[in-house]
Amino acid sequence: MQKLLSYIDNPNIAELLDEEELEEIGKKVCEDYGKDRDSMSSWSEAVEKGMKVAEPAKGSKSFPWDGASNYKSPMIYEAVIAFGDRASSEILTEKNLVRGCITGADTPDKQMRMTRVAKFMNWQFNYEMKEWRDEQEQALYALASVGVFFKKTFFDPTEGKNISVPIFYPNFAVNQNERSMSAMTRFTECKNYSDNEIKERISAGIWLDIEMDKEDEDDNEDGDESEEVEVTDDFLEQCTAIDLDEDGYAEPYIVTVHKPTGKVVRIVARFDKSSILVKVGEGIVAPLSQVEQQAIASVATEELKNVAAMTPEEADAVDQEKFVEELKSKAYKGMTIVKIKPVGLITKYGFVVAPDGTFLNWGYCHLLAGACELINTTTNQLIDSGTLANLQGGWKSKEFRQNKKPMVVKPGEYTQLDVDAETLKSGILPHIFKEPSPALMQMNETAKAEARNMSAVIQMEGMIAPNAPAATTLGILQEKMMPTSTLIGRVLRSMSEEFSKMFDLNAKYTDPQIYLQVLDDQQADYAQDFTRQGYDIEPVADATKSSQMQKMQTVSVLIEIAPLFDNPTPANIAIATKSLQAIGEDELAMQLSQQQPPQTDPQLLQMEHQRLQMEQMNAQLQQQNNELLKQQHEIKMAMLDLEMKKLEQKAAELNLKVKEQEGKVGLELAKLDAEADNKNADTSLKEAQTIKTINEAHQIMAPKVDIKIGAIPDGMQRQ
Repeated sequence: MQKLLSYIDNPNIAELLDEEELEEIGKKVCEDYGKDRDSMSSWSEAVEKGMKVAEPAKGSKSFPWDGASNYKSPMIYEAVIAFGDRASSEILTEKNLVRGCITGADTPDKQMRMTRVAKFMNWQFNYEMKEWRDEQEQALYALASVGVFFKKTFFDPTEGKNISVPIFYPNFAVNQNERSMSAMTRFTECKNYSDNEIKERISAGIWLDIEMDKEDEDDNEDGDESEEVEVTDDFLEQCTAIDLDEDGYAEPYIVTVHKPTGKVVRIVARFDKSSILVKVGEGIVAPLSQVEQQAIASVATEELKNVAAMTPEEADAVDQEKFVEELKSKAYKGMTIVKIKPVGLITKYGFVVAPDGTFLNWGYCHLLAGACELINTTTNQLIDSGTLANLQGGWKSKEFRQNKKPMVVKPGEYTQLDVDAETLKSGILPHIFKEPSPALMQMNETAKAEARNMSAVIQMEGMIAPNAPAATTLGILQEKMMPTSTLIGRVLRSMSEEFSKMFDLNAKYTDPQIYLQVLDDQQADYAQDFTRQGYDIEPVADATKSSQMQKMQTVSVLIEIAPLFDNPTPANIAIATKSLQAIGEDELAMQLSQQQPPQTDPQLLQMEHQRLQMEQMNAQLQQQNNELLKQQHEIKMAMLDLEMKKLEQKAAELNLKVKEQEGKVGLELAKLDAEADNKNADTSLKEAQTIKTINEAHQIMAPKVDIKIGAIPDGMQRQ
């Protein structure tokens, strides 16, 4: 388990593997890529055939004669452009692309958090990822043409931000037997990197520095040697499963392989703690992120009792990092990995669901190629037939020798001949060319009508009568636009999945300071806002009101049913609610239904009982969470007590050393004081001897008068 968890934040797991393992992995990736491409062969052939049929004609044909008609129907392009224009105008016109959707009770706190996140993500798609709108618009046209494209949403370490880029055909490979995106086992993206891009990734430490064999490109004798051509290399980036920890269960990874050499340049984990489902003992299955702390706390409770019983010296010798790792190891031993769900990276955008049940959707290249071939063939035959019928021609007999050169007759002119009428009649035999066939014309028109029925091109002429009621007009619009609305609804569901992946990446990688700077709201809590508690993210566009005409007719219907609100009887409320639900105004219908008196329906009582049970379960979960936090607090306090014991022991040792130093200093001071006292005694003795000597000298030398040393005669005082 610990080995597996060490892979999660590793920028390149390939650095930990030996060359033999990398060689086997690279070989497997290339083989799986070939298998997936083979499974797509019939789908790819249909795409190539449709593109060839839709390709504009160049010049004339040589069959059945040189210069024959070479008409090619623009039906596929017409359908692609019609859907792309409509989808772009309905999905990408609004400035805001993202909005929040409240789940559960609507509270002011949910509203504020939802509004902040939507504002930040709209800034992200409009300004931080300026290319997103253009790429999405291009992708919508490709979707209608080919039938499918993919979006890869990820954190780019070279850019230092979250990005979402499209993957178009033929730059992907996926097995046609896959059931869904959530159950998909493999997905391969074919990518080209320039030399600079390769060096950037190697310098950033996210790729291995391998030798890439390239063909010599020195043969440029006839060309301009000063002209530099950028050389690119093909790489396969495959989402696959490999058993790197050798436990018999293959984990999801992203492997990047240099296609020409089959060498692995990078391996990164495609899972995190929240995607690892484990079983603790005989308990329930839950994500590792939810049970990890509780399991560690349970083990730590027993281990900390042993630590508390240690002496300060023994506690001081405990290595904290090693102690924590041992706790985790013991906690993980009681867990069994049940499943590892790959982190969502790829979003599929599909057009028409394949009738044969295969994974890849169909586009207009699949749907209209056959009809366009029939239209092209019949139209060219009609044109060629009309050309022959208009130009005419024939044979001249050898007896008819009026002129050896071809005769050309101008319109409205009679030409004089030198032969008689009988010779003229028998000497010229015209070709018999039929006029263009009406049956062929009918077949051509039928093929065009069927092709238009399968496309998103809608002809509304004559369908809506003048002064028709708004509800009738809206019903006709919705009925005729249902195929297009369904396709756009499928696109919006995929966009919702893409936005959800971006939301998860923002919760993990977005800088909180940038979040506060964009919102300019100091009350914004980045960690709390980017949680899925109480709301979700979805596109602003609505497939049920995709056109401007539909929106206007919806408003007209609302105006028509407005009088029902003036008399809010139960019957009127029921009618208004049904009307709102019919036109897709579910939010207004919900608000209106909440005004009705409470119902005593047993089903409603059962639902209320279930709601109370859910609230009770949530309260129990909250209590368990509080107990877990309490245990974590106790662990921290025990660790702090251990640290305090160590600090007290060190303080006692320091106090002892200080006292020893103070004793030494006291002895030195006493010694200095004794020496000073001895010196003072010697000085006093010497002063007394000096005074005595002076007195004796005065007695010898002075007159014998009664004068003592230190006494001043009266005469001297007067002076």
